[in-house]
Amino acid sequence: MLNDYYIYHIQCNGDWFKLKNDLISHPDVKMFFDSRNLICEEQLKIAILKAERAMENKLNIANKFQLEVMIQLSGEHQIQKAISLFDFNESSDYIVILQDNEGQIIENSAKGFPPLKLSQDAFNELNIGPESPCKEIIAKSARLTLDYE
Repeated sequence: MLNDYYIYHIQCNGDWFKLKNDLISHPDVKMFFDSRNLICEEQLKIAILKAERAMENKLNIANKFQLEVMIQLSGEHQIQKAISLFDFNESSDYIVILQDNEGQIIENSAKGFPPLKLSQDAFNELNIGPESPCKEIIAKSARLTLDYE
């Protein structure tokens, strides 16, 4: 069964290095990453679900949940390639923060991506039609999963 997560999309203002260190040290932060290569919310939802399933069934590529999510997001077999697509650094404009608990840590939510509670119900309601911009990356991620199952 999927854990509940709270997802926030924030704009990076000011000292990115301090923000990164604050997020690393915060106990409620499960992971964070640069969102420039994130196509849609469905891509993120599916990546989290697949990462949890992979870890649970011992079919994971990476040893850490955070890296497994990045692998699923990118559809890449190589951890370094996945990290290069989603690494938070000085050129990051927006980041996604995945938390275990509700309550936005950084009060700077980006427009068009409201805070999202991710639970099993969210996956039951997924609807990815033929015109979805997520269709191609989700298909690539599905092929990645088939390679390891």
